[in-house]
Amino acid sequence: MTPKVKVKFRKRNNVPFAIEKLTGVQYRCRVCNEIFLEKDELDKHLEIEYQRGAKDVSSNVPEVNSNLFVKVLYTLDLTDRMKRHYLKNKRDQYDDLWS
Repeated sequence: MTPKVKVKFRKRNNVPFAIEKLTGVQYRCRVCNEIFLEKDELDKHLEIEYQRGAKDVSSNVPEVNSNLFVKVLYTLDLTDRMKRHYLKNKRDQYDDLWS
């Protein structure tokens, strides 16, 4: 599943803000640091790397606990649109940006 940011648009005291939740899966080859969005693509790539005899981890692979820049799809949370009358925080309003 392509990584996505699901967005809920709100207003508090007439100031707009967004609640963003990152979802999805991506795969990374630690030999070449390439990103794959589908497991089948990764499997094919790993077979090629195996045939090449690659076994070492690239120095370009991100370190644990480091910041990353990723590509994600910015999407509207559709379930939020259906539950618009049930806001958790009573001070918030639904922002009708997408009406």
